Formats: sequence, C-alpha cells, structure tokens
Amino acid sequence: MFHIFKSRPLLLRTIIICTVWIATALVYYGLVIALSDQSAPGRVLFSGNFFVNNAVAGAIEIPTLFGCVYLMKFGRKRSQMITLIGAAVCILFAMAAINSKSQALSLIFMLLSKIFIQGAFNVLYIFTSEMYPTVIRNSAVGFNSMVSKKLF
Repeated sequence: MFHIFKSRPLLLRTIIICTVWIATALVYYGLVIALSDQSAPGRVLFSGNFFVNNAVAGAIEIPTLFGCVYLMKFGRKRSQMITLIGAAVCILFAMAAINSKSQALSLIFMLLSKIFIQGAFNVLYIFTSEMYPTVIRNSAVGFNSMVSKKLF
C-alpha cells in the first residue's frame, strides 16, 4: 500500500482519483437517499408502495450496464467525463423541475441522473485499475473505493 505514496506521480494520481471517487459516491448516495421514502423529496416524488419504489429505483440501473459497454468505445477518460457531466446536467434539470412544481419531470431527471452516476461508478472501477501499475493495482483500487465509501 505504501507504494502508492512513494513516487510523486502516483501520489498526485491517487489524490485526483480519490477526489473523483468521493464526488461520485457523494452524488450516488445522495440520489439514493433523495429517491427513497425517508427523505422529503423522495416522499413527494415516489409516493406509493415502498417496495415497488425501491424495485423501480434499483431496476433503473440495469440499462447502465449495457450503456457502459457502448461508452467504452470512446475511451475510459471520455466515458467518465460523459457520465459525470450527464449526471450533473440531469441533476440541475431535476432541481429546476422541483422548483417549478413539476413532479413527474423531476422524477424522470432524478432517475436519469441515477443512471448516469451509476455508469460513472462502472467506468471508474475500470479507469482506476488502468491508472496504476500491475503490482499495486488491486491495492490502489481497493484504497480508492474504501476512501470514497468510508467517509460517509
């Protein structure tokens, strides 16, 4: 594990990738909470059976797997940028729709942003593993994943 911090290029790479992991995790888990029955926006948007709502919110991530396979044709870095920017745009549209009292439109944009951010997670695992030498690859991916999930 200490090999990550030995050289300056690996240290800078780790800091940048950790920042991307933390931002991605923050947005993903924020959307999960916002869409759940426990939060005020989720209650307004997802009224009804709690179990059906969770099934829909979970099933919405299935198209992401197929989309990520297609996105990999554009390269890892470009795929990561597309998914993160797509999530940001959809979240901004969802916030605008919530402010204009359009419940259905805000729900659609929140689910779309969840698709994008899940895609960002899928691409990020592959992207991170390709950024490190083979000797420390598993430790580096595990370290970045741990940092992003243990901070919350």
